[in-house]
Amino acid sequence: MDENLSQNESATSPRPPFAEPAFYFAERGTEEAFSLVVEYLAEKGASFGMALLGGKGNADEMADLIQYEIERVSVANRRELETVRRATGRAVAGVTLSGVQPGGAGRDVEVRVLPIPEDAVGIDRHPIALWCDGSAFELHTPMAPKTRRSEDLLDLFVSVVAALSPAYGSLLISWPLPGPTEVAARPDGFEFADFYVSADYVGRPAFNKMTSAIDRDHQKSLDSGALFLTSGLFSSTPTRNIGVGRMAAGAIAAVGHSA
Repeated sequence: MDENLSQNESATSPRPPFAEPAFYFAERGTEEAFSLVVEYLAEKGASFGMALLGGKGNADEMADLIQYEIERVSVANRRELETVRRATGRAVAGVTLSGVQPGGAGRDVEVRVLPIPEDAVGIDRHPIALWCDGSAFELHTPMAPKTRRSEDLLDLFVSVVAALSPAYGSLLISWPLPGPTEVAARPDGFEFADFYVSADYVGRPAFNKMTSAIDRDHQKSLDSGALFLTSGLFSSTPTRNIGVGRMAAGAIAAVGHSA
């Protein structure tokens, strides 16, 4: 988390390394997508804590919302968050939520708007990440708590995908989800080991190629796409995988080039 925000961290802040379930919404503005994620978690019982305010203006007009201005303010609910945003004219870059289940592990979860490259402004939306406690994934952690944590985070990830239908998303540890411009610049599939992709977003031919590249035990069909698990962290290593993550990256890059 940002070093200059460390004084604002509480005893319940997520601990590094951070687990970062993250999502890219191609058809929604960044502020709308961020609000949808926050509202979904609040409807499931999460409580508001602190809001992170960034620069003034619309989120989709900035590469990094907290590059120049950072301030944390207490908010009790969605209405207070909207009041602060309107009163200050500043973009909301993050909201801390407590009681997120599953996925919280007794710690806060921070919904964050991730930065994008300057050359992606006006082209890409910002990915939306859930910064969760990832201390169970440290090397010394026994397998049992690591497995329980993996299951909780996978359940959280799938529930957000099922409810909000992003274009794509990924389960990452201490690594941000890239937007399409970044994927196109480096389509090696590094970020797509445990991921979801929408069939409508990448197109049916590319989607079918991905589902054919990996055994059925390590993919799960969802209403609008499929979940793929290849890292071994969220399921066992697949027996047949011919680079489905790289295929996903290539398909996402192709969508960006055709837009």
